[in-house]
Amino acid sequence: MQATTSTNQLITRYIMTNSATLSADMAPALVFNVTVKHNEIIFRTTPAELRELVLFLRNSESYQMSTLVDIQATDRLKTAGRFVVKYAFLSTKLNHRCTVELAVNEVTSVPSIAGPFFNDQRIFASAS
Repeated sequence: MQATTSTNQLITRYIMTNSATLSADMAPALVFNVTVKHNEIIFRTTPAELRELVLFLRNSESYQMSTLVDIQATDRLKTAGRFVVKYAFLSTKLNHRCTVELAVNEVTSVPSIAGPFFNDQRIFASAS
């Protein structure tokens, strides 16, 4: 009996195998390393390129990362890039995840990516 491959599996396989090529062709200055680990693409970038990379991943037909799932920061003591900040994204259309990772030191600020993912014009007023 031969197993059938679903459309989602084909799309995931395409993205996984062509991830480095797509990133290098479409956003060459945004990513300095792309790896695939446990069926998840990990993009490594710099703080200066973070916002543009996130917009690329959200707007790209190949990735469609529409949901910011998690933000994690890890302190690696006594290393040059002491803090590692990881952003986990989900493509609800492709049912696929990716991580954007960057390393910073104590004085480097990380730009906000709230705008591209939380720009829904909600206003929360405190109770008077």
